[in-house]
Amino acid sequence: MKKSTVLDGFTEAQLKYILIISALQASTATLPAVAENMGVKKPSACRMIYQLKDMGVLKMDESMRSKRVILTDLGDSIAAALEHQQYMIYRLLTQTLGASTEVAQRQTEKLIGKLESEVVSLLEMKFNDFHEEGSFHEKGFDGQWCENSEPGSYPIPFKIVKADSDMISMGNKGFEHPCVLVFSNEKQEVVLKARDIFYKSILGKCLYGKLSSMKYKSKKTGKFQVAECINSVYRLPLSEMECKYDSQGRVVTGVIRIMAQATVGIFHMAEAEADLTLDLTSVEISIR
Repeated sequence: MKKSTVLDGFTEAQLKYILIISALQASTATLPAVAENMGVKKPSACRMIYQLKDMGVLKMDESMRSKRVILTDLGDSIAAALEHQQYMIYRLLTQTLGASTEVAQRQTEKLIGKLESEVVSLLEMKFNDFHEEGSFHEKGFDGQWCENSEPGSYPIPFKIVKADSDMISMGNKGFEHPCVLVFSNEKQEVVLKARDIFYKSILGKCLYGKLSSMKYKSKKTGKFQVAECINSVYRLPLSEMECKYDSQGRVVTGVIRIMAQATVGIFHMAEAEADLTLDLTSVEISIR
């Protein structure tokens, strides 16, 4: 039996509108902008926008002279699921099958919202994303396994999910995968390399973006601290990580709460909290 997903019940046209609004909403997601990016006249865009509003996907900001369209939490979840699917398909076509960028973009657009959840799961496994299973308990950072580790660098699969949820964040594709755990005599840290993000409209118009800032939440103060960054390489202290252990006491995942902001074109997206989740079962760390 096919598993239900947040995308069920929406047409292909509705999903395309949600993607466009998601790409524009922090900048110029007005009715004219949505219509232009969809390649339709304003009355057609207006009908669809109010249809999606009635479905609980978006709302209108009436405070602006030119009404701004804003996705609700449901709309954000749908957009994140679609972006994640697109990213998986794009990677499959370009990295595994060797398709050109142009072919991959065209095929990705044709498959918007058409992948079943099982297929997405298989693609995630293919590219070292992961899902947590079984019974785990959380524990504060236990530095012993780090302090006793041989100095070196260890590639670690990770995912970025929306804060306090299992929903993949759109920020997940803003970094090179995997990240790297670095152990030295002075420090233990997580190293992530940021990369350019692109949103492609149905008309082929590309909006390019990049991560502009990242902070991590201090467990001691409960406040966000600016992460060290040099040449788009971000470093987060492992001491701020919360570990999850299985019933046998083996470390399974590590989570660091982050706050990130991206820039798309000349526009600055709103800061958003997320959880950087590391798959600590995937690497064998040498112990001294």
